[in-house]
Amino acid sequence: MKKNVLTLLLPALLVLAACGGTTTSSSEEMASSTPTEETSSSTPDVTPDSSSEEIPASSSSSAEEETPTSSSSEEDDEPVIVIPTVTPTIHVTVEGITVLEENGIYIGSPNLEGASADVWGYAEMTLDSDGTYSYTFPETEIEQYILFQVYVQNKEGNDWSGVLCDECAGNKDIQVLTLEGQNDYDVTVTFSSQPDSSNVVSDVTFTLTATDSQGNPIDEEGLYIIAYDSINGGGAETVWTNNGNGVYSYTYDSIPVGAFTINPYLEATDDITKITWNKSDTLGEAGYHFDIKAGVNAYNFAATWTNIPTPSTGDSYKVNITLTLTSSLGENAQYPQIVFDGSWIPLTPTDDELTWTYESTYAEGAHSFYFYWWNATEGAHAIYADANGSLFSIDLTGDVTLAVTGAFSGETSVGTMA
Repeated sequence: MKKNVLTLLLPALLVLAACGGTTTSSSEEMASSTPTEETSSSTPDVTPDSSSEEIPASSSSSAEEETPTSSSSEEDDEPVIVIPTVTPTIHVTVEGITVLEENGIYIGSPNLEGASADVWGYAEMTLDSDGTYSYTFPETEIEQYILFQVYVQNKEGNDWSGVLCDECAGNKDIQVLTLEGQNDYDVTVTFSSQPDSSNVVSDVTFTLTATDSQGNPIDEEGLYIIAYDSINGGGAETVWTNNGNGVYSYTYDSIPVGAFTINPYLEATDDITKITWNKSDTLGEAGYHFDIKAGVNAYNFAATWTNIPTPSTGDSYKVNITLTLTSSLGENAQYPQIVFDGSWIPLTPTDDELTWTYESTYAEGAHSFYFYWWNATEGAHAIYADANGSLFSIDLTGDVTLAVTGAFSGETSVGTMA
């Protein structure tokens, strides 16, 4: 709009000059309307030749012709920032197995259309003529991470009922950074086994004997075994039955012959959303391995825990927590999480991109938490109670509503709780 003001003033100045009349009041009026230095620098130079002291009346039309129209100037007022994008395609080479005709290679990811960080989507990959399997993700801004897992599954099977690739053992994600100008990404995955409908064992029971570091059975009321396994790809947790005297069991409807892995955790809750990943002393990152054989329906193993959680006793109360950020997470950012009593739980988004919530029920007593967010370019970010990384803490004696304000500005950021 500054250019429009100059356009209106210039003809008036020319008319006055043509009439030869100048007064002190009109000169002061024009001086007060002179564009600022910033405006002048962005306006085309229409100053007459320095040798001429007055602007002839006949120069009026030519001067007006040199002045740009308001319609063209308004289009340039706001610069348009365009962020480059790519349409990434993952090309997967499968090793370790020859995929049976009845099976397909599937991809699970929070980056699929309609999926999110806490509700992943899944899709069958396309078998290409070169023997690789491909999947094309929606258009994505450059320098953003695509997270995914690859598994082999019977095409008639249920969601997430296949076998994860070895690279995803322990429920790990494969990460690909979408770089500018690059649409294709090659990934190699390995499978130790695959579903085989012609070679499946039905009603397979696993029995775990759990003991503490002194060899005593872990059978206290209020303790549970929650397990992840390779056939469910970590997407379906199993809560095992406590048979007493430290013996826990779980029966699967069917398991394919071949390699099978179980990762059990000892918890003080049967709520899978509050799992603290309390693994046994003897559990490695890859879990407990079994070789499922035809005709065998029972498998036994033992595990020892030094860290024995305290079962919940007494009353339970509602905990409502709102996290208000003072700066945006940006486009395509992962959901932030609350780490409550060691359990990693995605926060729930609201209509306000800066506000996130969490609601659950916990037993009476002391609890602690902090907030976590992972940035693809800078790594881990967390919001603590102070700069030393102390956790927010509460002593729960009734229902509470808490509000925390802060920003994921670094590895250790400080939030304020009210």
